[in-house]
Amino acid sequence: MIFQMMRFLTLLILTFLSLSCFAQQWHQVDTHTFIIAPHKNIAQLQANQAVITGTDCAAIINAHGDFTVLEQTINQIKKRLSVPVCYLISTGSSHDEILGIALLQHAFPAAKWIAPDYVKENIQVYQSAYRQKIDDYSLSYSVSAQRTKTLSEQETVHWQKRLHTAKQRIAYWQSLDIPLPQGKVTSLQLGHNTLEITPAVAASAGDLFIFNQKNGGLFGGANVDPIPYVTHNSISQWHNTLVSLKQRNEVVWLLPSHGKPYKRDELTKPVAFLHAIMAFALEQQPSVPAALRTMYKNDVAEQQKLQLLFNLALKHTQSMPTGTISTYKHEHRNTLAQHE
Repeated sequence: MIFQMMRFLTLLILTFLSLSCFAQQWHQVDTHTFIIAPHKNIAQLQANQAVITGTDCAAIINAHGDFTVLEQTINQIKKRLSVPVCYLISTGSSHDEILGIALLQHAFPAAKWIAPDYVKENIQVYQSAYRQKIDDYSLSYSVSAQRTKTLSEQETVHWQKRLHTAKQRIAYWQSLDIPLPQGKVTSLQLGHNTLEITPAVAASAGDLFIFNQKNGGLFGGANVDPIPYVTHNSISQWHNTLVSLKQRNEVVWLLPSHGKPYKRDELTKPVAFLHAIMAFALEQQPSVPAALRTMYKNDVAEQQKLQLLFNLALKHTQSMPTGTISTYKHEHRNTLAQHE
């Protein structure tokens, strides 16, 4: 019983207190571009972020739902940057991508938040989701505080210190809210460094591509993940978006939400994945096509993830028009190689 209680408390505390072994990694691409990547052990739970600077100010691209880690990131950004943060940018509209903006906006109050139109049109949904997230934290805290009463005096002192820190964090987060993002923006000037912003139909209900003219980098978030996480049935539109992106010669490299940056030619992978989903949508017991498997690393974790996300994606084809599926099934069933 005591062991189970300690496990519960440990899981709660880890929600609020980050471990040094899971510290984020800063990678400098060039003088003006930094990628903030999660530790490899939690790379699928936290999204990559980026900081791009100019002579006048900086932009932070993307957030995620791990508030404790975001607080660490904010402190690091304040220490590292010599120019003010003038823009916060969200490349997608999933809740995980948006809720952390509350912390970033409070830390950099003068910054303008740029997000897909869908977010602005549904801002109350995100504000409610934020409050629910904090309510869940509060409930977990209350349950944990009650459970410490059954521990020994020595154990209680140990955990009370951590619970006190958790309580302070919750109180701070409760004071925040999701702000209203800016309207339509097509470019941002950072001072001798320009970011182009393009709406896209891709991973979520509303998406953006952020292109850096200076180094040819395109920051696409979940929209350009090597193995797409499909959560809707607009798969053909997402596929077409990536096909068009692959033809943009000015794009040199891309930063996804999950995984390392990669060259434009490697868009072959997500393009082929989405293509295969539509081509095999009518199969009774589909498995990942061999031609698609060979595009990804031949290790257990990568292949398991591929199969899992393939199966999840297939579920969203059930509400797709049959004509769309048939087009891919009969005309392109064995043509994965055309994307290479």
